[in-house]
Amino acid sequence: MATSFKKKVGNEFEEILKILSGELELREKEEKIKVLKKKAIESKKAETRKKIAEKDIVLEESDIPTKKVVQNIKLFEWEALERYEFKFEGKTLWIVLSAFLLFTLYLAILGQYWLMAAIISLVFFIYVAGTNKPGKIKHRITARGVDTGGKLYEWFMLNNFWFSIRNGQYFLILETKLRYPRAVILLLGEADKDAIFVLLQEKIFNSIGEVLEWSNRAHSKCAVGGFLNRGFKSHPLRFPNFKFLLKITTPFVRVWISIKSPIIQPFLILNYYIETVITL
Repeated sequence: MATSFKKKVGNEFEEILKILSGELELREKEEKIKVLKKKAIESKKAETRKKIAEKDIVLEESDIPTKKVVQNIKLFEWEALERYEFKFEGKTLWIVLSAFLLFTLYLAILGQYWLMAAIISLVFFIYVAGTNKPGKIKHRITARGVDTGGKLYEWFMLNNFWFSIRNGQYFLILETKLRYPRAVILLLGEADKDAIFVLLQEKIFNSIGEVLEWSNRAHSKCAVGGFLNRGFKSHPLRFPNFKFLLKITTPFVRVWISIKSPIIQPFLILNYYIETVITL
């Protein structure tokens, strides 16, 4: 009895060992299959990437019309000051302050106190701009438009462009189709001008050489505003003194004219003087 019992137990152990060894072999085979399957998937992906890159695989054309996507790929980049650096000499500073003081007194006589506050704010802005050096900023021309300081002006937002120069500093003026800003002024170096011109002239109109006569502006709704927005075109390679300051005052002048204030005449005379004298 004891011998038969031992044999029976031994047979059961052998069967258990066979089952366990079979399970181990099965698990090993499953692991090998997983590894081979992973390698096959990676190999298939690599082959697909290669075919897509070589354009052997293309997307099927759809009947649904789709808009062509233009990626924001950088074509040209340059670094410049974020704004023009005002350098007021003693004589120039006194002339500017005297002009503003006389104009402020004239407004006080007419009781235009709200406009006086705007002029004083403008003087303070000019003072701050003249006493603080501007920082540097990167400008980019991309396949989608002009990127300045992280703000992208796409090609459909731009109307035309031209170059200007003052005291050896080159300016790129981009006239936009937006209500604000009407124009974007970027500083650049002389070495970058040709490359920028080649890229921009393929996308937007270059208005160099266009002359705007006084007679054409006088009949516009706002002669002063028209001059301030487009006056650079008369002499695209010259940047007259104080014109940049007058450009800042354009919003105030438009409000001024819209209410038909009696003090419009002196400003129109000043506008005519700037066109006929300063821009010569």
